[in-house]
Amino acid sequence: MAAGVGAVAAPAAKLRVEGLRFRYRTTEALAGVDLAIAEGEFVSILGPSGCGKTTLLRVVAGLLAPDAGRVFLSGRDITHQPPERRQLNMVFQHLALFPHLSVVENVAFGLRFQGEPKRIRSEKAGEMLDLVGLAGFERRSTHQLSGGQQQRVALARALVTEPEILLLDEPLGSLDFAIRKEMQAELKAIQRRLHITFVFVTHDQTEAMAMSDRVILMRAGAIVQDASPVETYLNPVDAFAASFVGETNLLQGVVESVAAGVCSIRIGGARVRVAAPDALAAGAHVAVSIRPEHITLRRAGAPATIAGRVENESFVGPEVLGEVATSIGLLKTRESAVRAPVGRLGDEVGVEIDGSRARVFLLDASA
Repeated sequence: MAAGVGAVAAPAAKLRVEGLRFRYRTTEALAGVDLAIAEGEFVSILGPSGCGKTTLLRVVAGLLAPDAGRVFLSGRDITHQPPERRQLNMVFQHLALFPHLSVVENVAFGLRFQGEPKRIRSEKAGEMLDLVGLAGFERRSTHQLSGGQQQRVALARALVTEPEILLLDEPLGSLDFAIRKEMQAELKAIQRRLHITFVFVTHDQTEAMAMSDRVILMRAGAIVQDASPVETYLNPVDAFAASFVGETNLLQGVVESVAAGVCSIRIGGARVRVAAPDALAAGAHVAVSIRPEHITLRRAGAPATIAGRVENESFVGPEVLGEVATSIGLLKTRESAVRAPVGRLGDEVGVEIDGSRARVFLLDASA
């Protein structure tokens, strides 16, 4: 049906891949991946080692040729174009800076390759070094820089040629925790300022959630979930997504009854009442995901609680992280440190579960 008068067409994807397949000998690294990314998005591709995320990035970059499928950049089919013609740049975990060149020469290298005059190269490289916070470092050797500073040089070198998309393959993996957190904030700020599309590969779910507009969760060469960080955390599509993104208590049980959108599930030695997904029936074998923050400790014997005993607790900033032994398993908890002091180490407590926030996933009964 034709669009009505005044209707606004959806913007074309900046990057689109269709049916991408790639096999390493007997291992299928990409199993028919479809993905569209809009201009100006910061998208993280997240997953465990071997899930296909780096392979996907390398196929997009032109470093690997797919066995099947196509890659489009701004509507142009670039599947068979060599990397240097794709108007994409890539930043790797191993930065591969040129040790014999100064900082400014490293940044300007791509411009030199493009044939830009020396004056233009110097101006653009200087502007980019200013953007990444390295003004005044132009003449230094890369050996004189810290790991975080070297990372900024690699980022400036990748951005100075004004690529349509920047691909980043675990670029912060070699940095220590403090520098990594600092670079996460700076990467996001630079991306917003330039309004360039970033596609960021990581196995660190905290990093992906903190930086991204969208999270693409992969497993075994396929996309499991494609959603905003909030949606990915609050509404995981399956047990893998629930356990990989954030901490959770993942418990297995059998549905005893379903009524009015609520199901009663037998888990170990107790029943838990949680919100019921569609098409759930009595007798179904399920996994129940309960985030630690959706568990509250009450006085022992309080109504609507499961009896438990505090086995472990630790204070992490404003939160208390705990482990409580119960008849449904050892439950991880997360509560405010300023809460009423219910449940210290070794105490008997009642465990109250917010069933409206739990998520239930069907399992294969034969598994």
